[in-house]
Amino acid sequence: MMRLSVSLFLIFLVLFSLMLLVVIKTPTAYGTIVSCTKVFFTYYIDQDINICGQQDKITDCEYGGDCVYQRDVYTPEGEWCGTETQPVCNSGPVCNPPPGSGCTSSATNSCGMPGYGTIQFDCSCSASPPPDSACSTPTPTPTLCSPPAGSACTSAPNSCGDTNTGTIQSNCSCSVSSAPAERPDYGAACATANSCGQTNPGTYICSGSGVACSASPPPESGCSQLPIAVHESATCTVTSGYTFDPDYGGSIPVYIYDGQAGAGGVYMGSVTANLSRPDVGAVYPGHTNSGWSWTIPTSLKNGFGHWLYAYTTDVNSSGSPTGVYPLSSGSPRLITCNDPPTGTFSAATCGTASGTATDPQGTPVSIEVRDGGPTGTLLASGTTSGTGTAWSFTFSPTAGTLGNGQTHTLYAYARDVPNPPGTWFQLTGTRQITCAPSVTLNANPLTVDTANKTTLSWTVSSGVSFSSSPSGWFNSATIVNGSGAGSGLSAKLTADTTFSLTGTNAAGVSTTKTITVGVGAPLVTEVSITQTDACVSGPGVTVSWTSTATEQESYELRITYSSVPGGGTPAGCPDCSTGWIDSSSISRFVDLGPLYGQTLYAHVRVKQVGNGQASSFGVSSAFTTPPAGAWPGVNFSTDPAKLRIGSPTQFIDETSGNPTAWGWSFGDSGVSDQQNPLHTYTAAGPYTISLTATNAYGTCTKTVTGVNTQRAIPFFREIRP
Repeated sequence: MMRLSVSLFLIFLVLFSLMLLVVIKTPTAYGTIVSCTKVFFTYYIDQDINICGQQDKITDCEYGGDCVYQRDVYTPEGEWCGTETQPVCNSGPVCNPPPGSGCTSSATNSCGMPGYGTIQFDCSCSASPPPDSACSTPTPTPTLCSPPAGSACTSAPNSCGDTNTGTIQSNCSCSVSSAPAERPDYGAACATANSCGQTNPGTYICSGSGVACSASPPPESGCSQLPIAVHESATCTVTSGYTFDPDYGGSIPVYIYDGQAGAGGVYMGSVTANLSRPDVGAVYPGHTNSGWSWTIPTSLKNGFGHWLYAYTTDVNSSGSPTGVYPLSSGSPRLITCNDPPTGTFSAATCGTASGTATDPQGTPVSIEVRDGGPTGTLLASGTTSGTGTAWSFTFSPTAGTLGNGQTHTLYAYARDVPNPPGTWFQLTGTRQITCAPSVTLNANPLTVDTANKTTLSWTVSSGVSFSSSPSGWFNSATIVNGSGAGSGLSAKLTADTTFSLTGTNAAGVSTTKTITVGVGAPLVTEVSITQTDACVSGPGVTVSWTSTATEQESYELRITYSSVPGGGTPAGCPDCSTGWIDSSSISRFVDLGPLYGQTLYAHVRVKQVGNGQASSFGVSSAFTTPPAGAWPGVNFSTDPAKLRIGSPTQFIDETSGNPTAWGWSFGDSGVSDQQNPLHTYTAAGPYTISLTATNAYGTCTKTVTGVNTQRAIPFFREIRP
């Protein structure tokens, strides 16, 4: 019995070992668990011998894998019964494509035809090549698509990963291939602002189903509060409001534009918001002085509408601009203003009127001159000259009732351009005229002697009666009531004679002209001198004179030490006493030779043509010649000779006469008191350069005009290996 039990036990161990070999065999496929039940080991006692028994149920894993569990099982006495399993599939790669997918054999028949099958659990293909007999009736190779035809598919993505959805076609292509259009604004420039309007630049990028700016806003720490700005009103006189910045305790500027800034508006000017506004300070403590007022200029008073925009500037706590220029609340404000023309009625005579006129609406300005007011007689009309403001007209001295000899008040009017025709504005000033007869009277010559005659000539206006004296001098044929002109009878005079001609118009207003013809010598009325420049030459003087001689025959010139002609002629000056010179010239240059530092006088007398009598000497004021000695002979040069832009120029003093002081002017507002200064020009000429030098005897200047510059010549250095 004992031997039988041992035999059975040995048989059990053999079977158990074979079972273990089956259970822990190396799997040929892998995958997830389908079902797996571990082996149950039991033991029992048979004649004091521990016997191990088993009960098992094992099923394969997905794709044919085996369950493996490594745990030893022992009897209570410590005898090993075996290893039981637990539902764990061996790890390893999964078949791709998975089992059941279509496949072709790797080998082909003689005509290259493969076989078709499916992927097995061990990842092999079940297909075999078809027999060569199939070559005579080849079977079309089916198109195998993965994923299969009819499955969903997508197009290529756009920059944001968006795709179009379609289905797999029989040719394995997707029904949609083109990527969808880029999202609106993708890639465009953008900016992100903080609460005070400061921005960081960026571009639009993909975000969710749309786009978003890639830039983050600037930190709020650098943000300032925007100004409180109100544009309250605008009239044809001023536009005003108040403005302040809560970040800054001082005043800030306001900028006025005619039209919107950046959209064709014209900058008109600025004003500082520093006027007292207690009402603003009551609402905003600390900002009482925040009001502003800007005067409307004449250029905006042209009868057209103007939209006024008031901008302010945002500043930080130190008053520095942040670059933000907000538009004031209440802007823009519309004004339509019209300034009438203005001007003056400057002068009027019997026949002329003149003055000035301007109109903000432009030039020329239409002008009327009337006698007695806006409905009085129109004497003249026209416009200002071109684009200027002056006007000047002529009219008849007898227009209307001007010729009645009474006083007439004239008015001038200017017409406003935008207003309807006929709207006239009076210019400042009125002018009163009394139109008396026009009479002229002349005699030639005015100075005669007993051997010569004079001839009278005259003109008279229309409607005038005349009287004359002395008798016998006027042509009786022309002395009649009415206009006329003529020459009187010539005769010799024995004494100075005054001639008189009187014209009287119908109103009894008279005009008298008189003229006196002298008998005897002419009179020298003035003698003047002009000294030469001592920096150019030695002492010299140009003597000029005037006299009553209507036609000078000759003159005599003397230079003396005294205010009387006989006061002594200086030695060494042959031109200081000319004697009589037959000439009508009324000036002469005299070379004073060695007469340095001398006080002198010039004397001149003349003779009238046809009159042998000489006038008395006329005398000049005293004049003093320059002191003796070497006056500065001013001269200079430059190095380089040609002035170069951006390169220093050495100015070199070459003045003779031992100068002790220098004054340079370089023509570009640069100056120097050095003797030989350096100066650099920054722009092209031409320039006017002058040097003034002073020595013990005086001061002289040399000026050079039209000095041009040239650009600096590049410097090249040869470098040899």
